[in-house]
Amino acid sequence: MKRIVLAVALIALAQAAFAGLSYNFESVTTGIRESTISGSAAADGTSFRMNIRRGDGFTFSDGSFVISHDGGRTLLVADPATKTYYELALADATGSAASMFKQLGFLKFKISDPKVTARDLGKGEVIEGYPTHRSRVASTYTMSINAMGTPLKIGVQMTTESWLTDSIPAELTNFLQKQSITTGIAEIDKLVSAQSTAKGFPLKQVTTFRMIQNGHVIDSKTTTTIHDVAKKQFPDSQFVLPASYKKTDNPVEKMMKALGGK
Repeated sequence: MKRIVLAVALIALAQAAFAGLSYNFESVTTGIRESTISGSAAADGTSFRMNIRRGDGFTFSDGSFVISHDGGRTLLVADPATKTYYELALADATGSAASMFKQLGFLKFKISDPKVTARDLGKGEVIEGYPTHRSRVASTYTMSINAMGTPLKIGVQMTTESWLTDSIPAELTNFLQKQSITTGIAEIDKLVSAQSTAKGFPLKQVTTFRMIQNGHVIDSKTTTTIHDVAKKQFPDSQFVLPASYKKTDNPVEKMMKALGGK
């Protein structure tokens, strides 16, 4: 019994010693879609705030900030210039083709032949002073789409290689790091979760995404890196949305309205 109590106490002390984390991030996408998202982050438990220095011009504007209180599952994206904010689910922020079709609604699709493989790649290099280990998760599936009466079949391949450290709690991971291994499609993400045994905080991730339709190939590559990592305590106010900000439609909702959707 004493050993159990001691173990619990040691775990509690370790968590308290790593209460918060600050770091800079950069996520660069090349290929069919060119974009860079960069800024700084403050994470404490299941709460985080990301100050977007440079946004992608669609989901996040320059100078905006993102707050989450549930580990990134729900994002509150705020714009100080207009004093407005919108709500976005992580599954809707993945940017994958399947996720976008799901959001648009009028493009009916189904997923077939889902396959997920995970591989431990062993010891990685030291990043930001932290030892890492590497892992790779690959997923493939076929999307059968009915685009307003026109049937289409698209093959999708997605591979993410991660450099993870177990010296930083995994719950301090921000949504950009999480979306690197999610597709926004429940049946695929369940397989990813079941197959992937790699744990830790990702200091670097490289994701390649490929769509193949009638021999035509579309590729993109996203590299997400973490810099200037530091342990830090944050006041509760760091994770509070100003009361004067007014809620507005998120980018997908605006697109739906522009297309005459609901």
